[in-house]
Amino acid sequence: MANPITPVAEYALPGTDLVRRIPALLAALAVGLFGALSFAAPAAATTHAAPATATLSCENGKVAVRWSIRNGWPDVADVSDVSSKPAGVALGGTELDGKGDKIIGKQLVPTSTETATLNYTVRWADRATAAQTASKTIPGDVCSEPAPKCIEAADASYQHSFDGTKGTATVALLAGQKLCKGSSQDFSLASYTATSAGGGYASALPQQLFRQQTRTVSARHPSVTLRVAVPDCYTQVVLIWGDRDEVLTDFRKGTPSYGAKVLGHGGAPGNRSIGPLGSFHGGRTACVVSVTDSASPSASAAPAPVHSAPASSAAAAAGSASSLPVTGGSLAAVIVAVVVLAGGGLVLFVTARRRRVSPTDR
Repeated sequence: MANPITPVAEYALPGTDLVRRIPALLAALAVGLFGALSFAAPAAATTHAAPATATLSCENGKVAVRWSIRNGWPDVADVSDVSSKPAGVALGGTELDGKGDKIIGKQLVPTSTETATLNYTVRWADRATAAQTASKTIPGDVCSEPAPKCIEAADASYQHSFDGTKGTATVALLAGQKLCKGSSQDFSLASYTATSAGGGYASALPQQLFRQQTRTVSARHPSVTLRVAVPDCYTQVVLIWGDRDEVLTDFRKGTPSYGAKVLGHGGAPGNRSIGPLGSFHGGRTACVVSVTDSASPSASAAPAPVHSAPASSAAAAAGSASSLPVTGGSLAAVIVAVVVLAGGGLVLFVTARRRRVSPTDR
């Protein structure tokens, strides 16, 4: 009987099992890494931080910086080692109860401050520590009052133009300004006859008002234009602050002048309007004033200036002026004289007639 075949054990190469297990190991490693990343992602989204932010306002002439420290970690934390510049800060507490909880503090700094800073340290329950620094830039207009919607005429500023040779001027509110309803300001332009064209104010005296005009700047009329006639001789033209009652009728030695009322003057109120000095002296010829009789000198009309006449015209005028008009008293005297002369002539005629009669004629 034949011997049964005995199976021969399979020959295994060294490390064959390890090679077969590599894919399984790699798969397990991938699963573990994925799980680790999944659990670590929420933790990575939350960090040990407690940032501070600030808002600004004005309080009693100083800038109030209101700090807010907010916890960015789930655990409770303590805030310590607090310091601030340029002034101290008063915090409303020192403990943060959890994520999202905050501490409020206020810092008062001068209006000239450009930057406010806050330094502090936060310690969490898990013993993590973070030193924090925050800063806030402070604009220069935090404590400036907002511009009013309208202003009163007494607080307004103006700008003007002036041409004395033409007798024209304009006055307007500065850009961005508007007068309140019911508030207004009067301005006047006036021309005068003068005794000279320059050499100083005193050398041009006396002066007489020639023409004037007043216009009013208001909420409805933010700008006005003024025009006056200018005499064709020595003159002064002025643009002043005020209504027609402020216009002077004449200037003489010892009488007041406009002074700082002239727009463009260095003093108030003239300096409240930006523009050239509103005063002009000019002209090339002397003013001839015609005088009319009046029952009351004070009621006489303003003199009307004219050009000086040539010599020939002056002589003709003198000749015509020598023949005076016949008034009522002069006419009566002439009639009496005529009657007397006629009577005397009649007497002489009768006497002469009698002498010529001879005795023979009787």
